[in-house]
Amino acid sequence: MKTPHFLDISESEYPAEYREVIRRLIKAASEPQVRRTMDVEDEIIEELGGLERIIAVRDKTINDQKRELDDQRRELDDQKKLIEELKQQLGKK
Repeated sequence: MKTPHFLDISESEYPAEYREVIRRLIKAASEPQVRRTMDVEDEIIEELGGLERIIAVRDKTINDQKRELDDQRRELDDQKKLIEELKQQLGKK
């Protein structure tokens, strides 16, 4: 989805040290090639944001699965200990 860039900026609303940057941005936005480059950059940034979200979901899923496996390992270890205890008790009788 393309979103148009509109620059409606009053330089006087910003401190003097930012005014030169604001002037350059306004000038850059008025140049068609620069505008096209900015549009492409926006598309790339949007795509990267989507990839970051996918990676975050995948990382969460992996971490959840690791925790679940750890829980299952602990439960299995507990069951093995119980089996050994029962074997020892049965062997003593």
